[in-house]
Amino acid sequence: MKKNSRLSGFFYLGMILFGVFAQLIRSNVLVFGDNAKPFEEIVGSSVLLRLALMSDLAMMVFHLLTAWVLYTQLKNINKSQSLLFLILTIVSVAIMSVNMLNHIAIIEIITADYVKFNDTIMISQFFANLHKYGYLIAQVYFGLWLFPLGVIIIKSKIMPKYFGIMLIAATFGALSEVFVTFLFPGKDFIAYPGLIIAMVGEFSLCFWLLFKGISIENEKEQREVSE
Repeated sequence: MKKNSRLSGFFYLGMILFGVFAQLIRSNVLVFGDNAKPFEEIVGSSVLLRLALMSDLAMMVFHLLTAWVLYTQLKNINKSQSLLFLILTIVSVAIMSVNMLNHIAIIEIITADYVKFNDTIMISQFFANLHKYGYLIAQVYFGLWLFPLGVIIIKSKIMPKYFGIMLIAATFGALSEVFVTFLFPGKDFIAYPGLIIAMVGEFSLCFWLLFKGISIENEKEQREVSE
């Protein structure tokens, strides 16, 4: 059991690293507005944008693998909650996969020979914004998948209960960015405390799975906390 949980920790770490790498590239390459980069510099960074695309695709695969391994471990503890976080993960990855078309559209626009108009930057920014909002929509489900996982941890003895509390707090932290961005455009800083909580919760879970693993003593204990 602990061997498998460490595998889920490895997948979780891969998900985080690939996701962060992709976001760092986009945030440094796709700079519009008052501090906009010269368009020629953005065009010259098309290879980096392709790396970000592949990194995001890898992140999605690792996310699915993380949820699947955790589901196989925890379904005997609480099948309904385990199935819920697996379904939420699948929905999140599906939305992110479709959303990557906006990322591809940016690459196609800045590298197409026939696009030589002055509004090319504006069109690129339009698709960059669509990608950002698509990411946030997926984040609704990405945040929610931590909630049933936190409930399982609190109800069982597989990990310290404070990890479950941290994951539930991380759920609301991730959701805070979504609601703030859509309801109060331009005031993203309001969500920063929630995002920090979400990051702490996810990193803590990842490293616990890697170095400690999930502890389930026997089948009897599994049945005692199952529904």
